Amino acid sequence: MTRGSGRATDGRRRPPLLALVVLVVGAALVVPATLLASRAERDAAARGLERPLAGAQAALTAEARRYEDAVRQAAASLSASVSPDRSSFGALAQSLALAHLPGAGGVAYAEPRDGEDLVVLASGLDGRAVASGWDAAADPELADVLERARRTGRPAVSSPLVLPRDRALPPGRRQLAVVLAAPVVGPGLRFRGWALLSLRGPDLVRALLREAVGPVGRVTLAAPAVTGDPVTIAAVAPDPKPALRSSGAGDAPHRRVGVRVVDRTWALTVTAPPVRSAPAGLVPMDTAIGVGGGLATVLLAGLVLVLAIARERAVARWGAAMAELRAAEEESRQQAELLHDVLESISDGVSVVDADGRYVVHNRAARQMLGTTAEGAMPQTLQDRDGVLRGDGAAAYDDDELPLARALAGESCEDVDVVVHIDGSGPQVLRVSAHPLSRRGGAVAVFDDVTERQRAEAALARQAVVFSAITDAVFITDPAGAIVDCNPAAERMTGHTRAELLGRRPDAMCAAERLAMVGEALRAQGEWRGDLAFARKGRPPGVAEAVVVVLKDAKGRVTGTVSAHRDVTDERQTASALREAELRFKLSFTNAPTGVQMASLRPHEAGRLLDVNPALCRMLGMSRSALLQRTTADITHPDDLAQDAEWARLLMRGDKERARFEKRYIRADGEAVWVAVNVAVVRDEEGAGLYTVTQVEDVTQRRLAREELRRANEELSAANDALARTNAELDRFTAAVAHDLKNPLTSISGYSELLSDLCGGALPAEGLHALDAVRRNADRMRTLIDDLLDYARAGSEPLRLGPVDSAVVVAEVVADIAPAIEGAGGRVRVGPLPQVHAHRTLLRQLVANLVGNALKYVAPGVRPQVAVDAAPGGDGEWVFTVADNGIGVPADAVERIFRMFAREARRGYEGTGIGLATCQRIVERHGGRIWVRPGDEGGSVFAFTLPPAPASRADVDEHLADGALTHRLVSVGRGREREHVQR
Repeated sequence: MTRGSGRATDGRRRPPLLALVVLVVGAALVVPATLLASRAERDAAARGLERPLAGAQAALTAEARRYEDAVRQAAASLSASVSPDRSSFGALAQSLALAHLPGAGGVAYAEPRDGEDLVVLASGLDGRAVASGWDAAADPELADVLERARRTGRPAVSSPLVLPRDRALPPGRRQLAVVLAAPVVGPGLRFRGWALLSLRGPDLVRALLREAVGPVGRVTLAAPAVTGDPVTIAAVAPDPKPALRSSGAGDAPHRRVGVRVVDRTWALTVTAPPVRSAPAGLVPMDTAIGVGGGLATVLLAGLVLVLAIARERAVARWGAAMAELRAAEEESRQQAELLHDVLESISDGVSVVDADGRYVVHNRAARQMLGTTAEGAMPQTLQDRDGVLRGDGAAAYDDDELPLARALAGESCEDVDVVVHIDGSGPQVLRVSAHPLSRRGGAVAVFDDVTERQRAEAALARQAVVFSAITDAVFITDPAGAIVDCNPAAERMTGHTRAELLGRRPDAMCAAERLAMVGEALRAQGEWRGDLAFARKGRPPGVAEAVVVVLKDAKGRVTGTVSAHRDVTDERQTASALREAELRFKLSFTNAPTGVQMASLRPHEAGRLLDVNPALCRMLGMSRSALLQRTTADITHPDDLAQDAEWARLLMRGDKERARFEKRYIRADGEAVWVAVNVAVVRDEEGAGLYTVTQVEDVTQRRLAREELRRANEELSAANDALARTNAELDRFTAAVAHDLKNPLTSISGYSELLSDLCGGALPAEGLHALDAVRRNADRMRTLIDDLLDYARAGSEPLRLGPVDSAVVVAEVVADIAPAIEGAGGRVRVGPLPQVHAHRTLLRQLVANLVGNALKYVAPGVRPQVAVDAAPGGDGEWVFTVADNGIGVPADAVERIFRMFAREARRGYEGTGIGLATCQRIVERHGGRIWVRPGDEGGSVFAFTLPPAPASRADVDEHLADGALTHRLVSVGRGREREHVQR
C-alpha cells in the first residue's frame, strides 16, 4: 500500500469518525436536554401560577374589604338604632344579602348580659332561620374575636371554627368558617355589643377560583387558630380532567402568599394542575426533544463537512468583526471621556457606588462639597464617612438610612437633606437625590449644597413674620404701580383679601388728584408723607396717615415703592365727635335753665369754683367773676356744711358715684335759698377725683308747697281716722242689730211651723199659702241678716296675712258645695293656682261667694260650668278668674253690681245684693281690685287680683300698712256710699 493511498484511506475514514464523534456527542447532549426539558416544563407550570395567584390574592383582598365594610355597615346601622328589633334587623340582613357577599352565611347581633355575650338577634342571608339566645363567649374562637373587637374598637376576624348551625351535620358535611365582629356603640360612644358576620371557607375559595386567570390545580386558604398554628379553612380544586400523566400531587408546583384579612394574615396557596398527556396527534415536549435531538445529531454529522468548508470563510468574517469591535471600543472610550468631562463640569455633585457599596465616581463638584479636591482622599465606601446628620442637624443617620444605601436597596429617594461637617468650616446642608442602577447594580446620587439657600429662606421667613406683625398696613408695588405684596394689616384696613389686593393699582383705592401729587413728590424727593383717603370694602371711605418711599436697585433704577399706612379714621372721627361734644356741653352749660357749677377736688384748692353758668349767677345774685373767687363752702349755709362734708367723703372714697340732696345756698343779699343739688365726680385714669359737676335747682317754692301738702295730709289723715272709727262703730252696730233681729225671726219661723203642724189640716188653702209666705220671708230675712253679718265681718275682722295655698282653699270650697254642684248637674274645673299672701278665712269666703253665684245664675235647663284659674299680672300680682256659662251681666251694670243691695231685676233668681259687695271689700282689704267682663263664649268672668307675697319683714310691714291705709280709704268711700243708699 502506497502513502498516497494511505492518506486517501485516512481521508475516507475521517468523515465517519467525525460523524461518529458528532453522534456520540449528540447523544451525550440530547439525553440531558430531554431531562432539562421535563424540568423546564415543571418550572413553566410554576411560573404560570403567578397570574392565577395574583388574581386570587386580589380577589381575596377585595372580598376581605367588602366583608369588613359590610360588618362596619351592620355595626353602624345597629349603633344608630336605640333598641334593635327583629324588623329592623331583618331589613339589615336583607341589605347584606343583596350585597352578594361570597361565602357569607348569616348576620347576628350580640350583647354582653349577665356575664355572657348573648346572641340577641340572628338571621341567615339565604333566608334560613338562625337560632339566637346562645352565649357566643362559650366558643373560644368567638370569645377571642369579640374581645379583640371590643378592645380595639375596630372590626376583627376569628380563627377557623364550625358554625353552631353546622355542628349537627355529619362530619363529612361540616364546613370550616370564620366570623367577622365589629363593635356596636350607643350615645356618647358607649359600648353596646357586636355585629357578627359568618363566612364559609369553601364557598369563599370557590369565588376566588373564579377570579384566578390561568390553569389552577388546587386553591388552599389557611388562617391562624387561637393557638397561632395555621388551620386550613378550605381546599378546592376545579373539576378534574382525565388522562393525568403525573400521579404525585405532592410534586406539583405551587405558590403561597400572605393576604391581610381585616386584622389577621391568611395564607393563600395555589397549586399547578398535574401535567396531562398531550392531545391526540401531538408529541410530548421531552419526547420531541429526544427524537429531534437525535435527528439533529444526524444532520449535524452531515453538516460537519459543510462547516469545515465554511470555516475559512468564517475566519475571514471573524477578522472583520474584530476590527469593528476595536472601533466600537474606541468610540466607547471617547464617550466615557465625554461623560467624565460633563460630570466634572456640572455644578451638582454626583457620586456613584457599585453593588458592593464602593464609590466608583466622584465628580469635581462632589469633591468640593465634601471638602477635598483629590480623588484619593474621598471615602471609598458608604461606611467610611462619619457624622452624617439628618436635616435638623441633631440626629445622625444609620448606615442603612443614607440615601445611597436606600438606593442600593432598590428604593429611589428625592430631595433628602443631610448635614455634613467639613474640616475647617461649619455644617453644610446637602440636598440629595439617589436612584438605583438597574443594569450593572449600584446606585447614583446627585446632590447640591443648599446651606446658603436655607439660610436665605430662614431670613426671608423671619422677615415675613416681622412683615405680618407690623400693625400698620404695608403695600409694595412694582414700577407700574400695581400691588405685588401686602401684609395682613392691609387686609384689615381695606376689608379686601390679599388675593383681591394683588395686582390692583392705587388709583382704584385712592383719589386720582391726590395720587398725582404723591407721584410728583416721589419723583422730586423719593419720599412723601401725608394723609390719604382710601376706599374700604363694605364701609365708608377711611383716612390713613401714609409714608411712601421709592425702591431702587443697585444701579439706581426704580423697582417700585413701599408704603406704610396707619388707619386714623376712628381717631379723626373721635376727635371730631369730641369737639362736637365739647361744643354741645358748652352750649348746654351756658343755656341750661338750672344752675350748673364745677368745683375743684385738688388738695390745694379743694372746693374752689372753676366755672358757673348764668342760671346759677341769677339764682345767687352774683356775677361769674365774683363766684369764681369763692368756694362751695363760701356760698353754703353754715348749718349744711356738715352734710356737704359727709357727701364729699362718700364721693371721694368711691362709695357713691353721684349724690342728690337738698341744702341751702346764701344769696348775695344774705338770704338763704333752698336748692336740690345733683353732684357727679370726674376722675382721672387712675380713679383720682379731679373736679365735681353739680346741677343746682331752686326748690324753695317746691319745699313751701310740700309743707302745705304735709299739713293737708295730716288734716286728711285725722279726718280719715275719725271716719274709720265711725265706720267701725257702724259695723259693730250692724252686727248687733243683725244678731238681735235673728231671735224674732227664729220665733216667727218656729211658731209658723208649729201652727202648720197643729192646724194645717183645718186651715183653708189661703191660710196655708199665708203660712208658707211667712216662712219664706223669714228665711229670706235670715239670709239677708247672715249676708249683713258676713259683710260686717269682712270689714271689721282683723287682717291676718300669711302664706295661703289658694289651690287648697278652692278645693275646700268645691268640696263644701259638692251637693249643690251634683244637684245642678254642673262641673267646676280648677286650674293651677299659686300660693298667695292673704287672710285664709276671708279668701275662702271670697271664693265661696263667686263660685256660688256662678252655680246659681244660669239659665233654666243649663248645666253650670265653672272654671277657676290664675295667671301672673303686672307688678308681680296674681289675677284670679272665675268664669261661668250663666246669664251674664249687662254692660251698664258691670260697676253697679258691686254696690250694697244692688240686684238685677230678673225673675227666678234669689239674692240679697250683698255678696258681691262683700267680695269687693275682701279684695280691697288685700290691696287688690275686682271686676267683671263678658265671657268669650257667653256667661261672665269675675276677676280679682291679689298682690305678690312680700319677700322680707320690711315688705310685710309695708304691705300691712298699705292694706290698712287702703281699708281706711275704702271705709270712707263705703260710708259715703251707705249714706247715699240710706238717703
